[in-house]
Amino acid sequence: MVNQKIQDRLAALRAVMKKNGVDWYMVPTADFHNSEYVDAYFKVREYLCNFSGSNGTLIVGMDEAGLWTDGRYFIQAERELTGTGVTLYRMLEDNVPTKEEFLQQKMENGQTLGFDGRVVDTRFGLKLEKDLADKQIKIVYGKDLADEVWTDRPALPCHPVLVPDEALFGQNVSEKLAAVRKDMAAHGASGLFLSKLDDLMWLLNIRGADVECNPVALSYAYLTQDECHFFLQDGEVTDVLKAHAAKYHITLHPYEEAAEWMESCAITGSVMCDEGNVSYAFYKILENRAEVVDAANPTELLKAVKNETELANMQEVYLKDSVAVCKFIYWVKKNVGKIPMTEYS
Repeated sequence: MVNQKIQDRLAALRAVMKKNGVDWYMVPTADFHNSEYVDAYFKVREYLCNFSGSNGTLIVGMDEAGLWTDGRYFIQAERELTGTGVTLYRMLEDNVPTKEEFLQQKMENGQTLGFDGRVVDTRFGLKLEKDLADKQIKIVYGKDLADEVWTDRPALPCHPVLVPDEALFGQNVSEKLAAVRKDMAAHGASGLFLSKLDDLMWLLNIRGADVECNPVALSYAYLTQDECHFFLQDGEVTDVLKAHAAKYHITLHPYEEAAEWMESCAITGSVMCDEGNVSYAFYKILENRAEVVDAANPTELLKAVKNETELANMQEVYLKDSVAVCKFIYWVKKNVGKIPMTEYS
């Protein structure tokens, strides 16, 4: 059975590709921050091919398209791709090419590969550069072509940022910034670009609601030894956040101006970033402006080591959770067979 809706969407994408001189277009499952879970705005791959799993990459050419996903989703993907004209490539199965191998095999010398560089991590982007260099493939990463196809696309998620009582964290922002700057100095970096959302929330002692089941806000930060620049949407900024930022000498900027600001700000020395978590688009900006030091975000290890306050809060949360589970088990035992029970009861 033909899935005409998806075939029409792919045809529209191919028309946009042709207009922009793009021979192959890649759509991963990611947001601008390499998050594991993404908001509806970023579900471009699902819109274009109907596959709704949490992991998968779509590659579209003028005459064919393929979807790569892992073993958790083979059955689901096979069902959802029926009639779309998209071929399923079962990752890590025998004789199944990787995405890079597929592009090496299919692309002709001098062709153009396109993708939205904001949703492709640097490590993978650089690997594509290397793997496709022999064919002199041009990579175009500055446009989200799907945005011209997805006319009723949801808006970017935007929710007011929360500033909890700092007593809950066991460390204030100044202490955390000092620890991060110490690590920067150890790497010989004068700047640090951060885009991993949970790291940003930890560092600045704030919380958001832009990703379902994840208390994070879409944001970026650029740190030097003396400054902290924080980028987030205007609709997320509250008076409480402004006061919090002023207290710790954090300069707030509009989220959508992050790339432009990074292209024009004064950068001296080297800039530290994690190639596995910073987008290819931002890496290219940094690469053009400074020496880039590839290193794990200092925040990763720092937030992994819990202080006494955090440990106590975790114990309290587990106790409350245990009480809720016990109450639920009691309710089930008391009512099973007596009243209708569904997951919505």
